[in-house]
Amino acid sequence: EIKQHFLRYGQEVQVGLPWPWLIEPPTAETWDFLTRTAAPSLTARESAAYLAQPAAKGPQRWMTLEPLSRRAYDLETRTRDLIERMLASKINQEQAVFVPDPFSAEHGLLQADGTPDELLLPWRTTALVLGGARYLGSIHLPSGSTNHLFQRKQDVVLVVWNTQPCVETLYLGDQIEHFDAWGQTLTYEQQQAEGGATQSIHVSRTPTFVTGLSLPVAAWRVSLAFEQTHLPSVFGREQTVSYQFRNPFEQGVGGEVRIVGPDDWEIGTLPMGFKVAGQEKSRGRFNVRFKADTQTGPQTVRFDFKVTADRNYAFSVFHPLQVGTDEIAIETRSRLGEAGELIVEQTFENRSDNPVSFNCLLFAPGRRRERNQVIELGHGRHVSHFVLPNGEELLGQTLLLRAEEIAGDRILNYRIVPTR
Repeated sequence: EIKQHFLRYGQEVQVGLPWPWLIEPPTAETWDFLTRTAAPSLTARESAAYLAQPAAKGPQRWMTLEPLSRRAYDLETRTRDLIERMLASKINQEQAVFVPDPFSAEHGLLQADGTPDELLLPWRTTALVLGGARYLGSIHLPSGSTNHLFQRKQDVVLVVWNTQPCVETLYLGDQIEHFDAWGQTLTYEQQQAEGGATQSIHVSRTPTFVTGLSLPVAAWRVSLAFEQTHLPSVFGREQTVSYQFRNPFEQGVGGEVRIVGPDDWEIGTLPMGFKVAGQEKSRGRFNVRFKADTQTGPQTVRFDFKVTADRNYAFSVFHPLQVGTDEIAIETRSRLGEAGELIVEQTFENRSDNPVSFNCLLFAPGRRRERNQVIELGHGRHVSHFVLPNGEELLGQTLLLRAEEIAGDRILNYRIVPTR
């Protein structure tokens, strides 16, 4: 009725409603938009989960974003949370995002008199970087930093952070700029090597921004994927790994790729040539043989590309490949006991319905091996302990936990570095 009243007098108005995230949205076409709200505010992960649901036809989808409480959280946590939630909304194509009360003394971006508060610049920086941008995806970085790539015309922006400060080294572009959430320029190191140029950027717990990335290289990295995500943890037997990537150039390109795995993998070291038409996919494969001490879990494979297109490009793409299946998992914890012994706790989990049996061996430098057994474990967990005397001597050293399947060919390796 309200909308019809305005339209009767020729007023072009949009009518919308605030609507809680936890309640099914209305299907009526009366509303031009719904502003999704929550109290307390959703986290970045929760926002992403709700936003990832397919949007029904109907009103535009807006959302409110209330920063964390100034009284309950420090500035670093509030800044990181704000940017992560802005990223979640952009990745999931939310049409509008705004702070409901920017002058709030506890949750605002501005002070009561209108002067800037601590979070105004992080909001402004992120909004300027993401405004009008299209989400490309994320890539695997050498040090494992969380990241997201966005495209604005021919420019690509990288948003990156890590739970532990680190340095990421790879080729990003010829003229990149690195700055923090407050817009301050950050320095980076550039190296020139035989394989091409690389940049080293310092990554912190708070997201930072890198602009000027090479669009074709970024798109090439996002497109690369393994056709199988897991390889059986069987050693001494050759296995074939298939992968694919897309040529982002409009014209056909050619080049070569050299594939480098962890030191405990055996891979042919000769580069392999390829030719691929513009905007087309290319598939390749390589053979790998695991050594006896190959580590179980996600391992990083490096693809060194040399591409001839509008000019010559040389860059590396990093991508994880899981050694072992998801059916078996082992977690370890270590601590010093009251008598100074090193106690290594092993939690063996069988996620399948098939009973399994394993010999579990712990190798420590200069010590005899220790053994535990897991016999006919069905779906569930089994906890056991290894006890090594004079544990102080083993702090900081690398221990090898090896689980050998009884009457089977699976072998799982885990390296453990005990600390105080």
